[in-house]
Amino acid sequence: MFAALNTVESPIVELEAATLLENDKSWRAERLPVIEERIRRRLADFSATLGHSEWLGGAFIAAELLMVTVLRRFPRAHILKTIRASPLHRTPDVTHEKPG
Repeated sequence: MFAALNTVESPIVELEAATLLENDKSWRAERLPVIEERIRRRLADFSATLGHSEWLGGAFIAAELLMVTVLRRFPRAHILKTIRASPLHRTPDVTHEKPG
């Protein structure tokens, strides 16, 4: 639970602030890649911790809800795609057919 709020969310909020509040700064273009790399590292660490598990705590717990909330704030999907072997990158197997 604390990983979502303290580890992953911090650089995402930093990216939001840089994007929204520092648009007019001359150093913004140099700063954004640094923040994005920090996010990549945090997400890679999270992915390694999650491994092939579906849930953080072995079963669905509040930590999953917090992590989803944090990741929904993240506007740069291209960074998620760079973590290829990641559970963050996989697509759930969902069928919409009724059993019959």
